[in-house]
Amino acid sequence: MTEIEKIAAGNVLVPAILALRRQSFAVSLRQGALQEWVAERSNLTLLAQDPMQLLGLGINRWLVWAVLAFLFLIATLLVLK
Repeated sequence: MTEIEKIAAGNVLVPAILALRRQSFAVSLRQGALQEWVAERSNLTLLAQDPMQLLGLGINRWLVWAVLAFLFLIATLLVLK
């Protein structure tokens, strides 16, 4: 079996930002005492140290809602049966 490594490198930052923008997030970098990347969409704000972490937060949130919607659909179908 082939082992797969995932490495966050500089060449993945732009694709991560573009993926967030495709999900309707506005992405920006806040400079202060600490550098923060921010992704904002309607009433949702994500904060992280880099765009890869932001992307992970955005995807995880989407997956949670997708699973909840699926479970709700199954429960509804079982009740109607």
